[in-house]
Amino acid sequence: MNTEPCKMLLKNDVAARLGVTERYLEKLVKDGQFPPSFRLGKRAVWAEQAVDNWLSELMAAQLNWRMPRRKRVQ
Repeated sequence: MNTEPCKMLLKNDVAARLGVTERYLEKLVKDGQFPPSFRLGKRAVWAEQAVDNWLSELMAAQLNWRMPRRKRVQ
């Protein structure tokens, strides 16, 4: 288990990192398309690692894409 402290991100930080509005971030969470936040005092927060993992999974297909080889015409 990782014993390093986990950096927490506030809603506005997560929205900025994703390039979406806070309202759209709430919709993604409500629709089950983004990890839910948890409360730290009165604030909704996300673990930075959870956000990074979500982005990595989202971009995996794009990052692993390879140009198809052309068939040779004889």
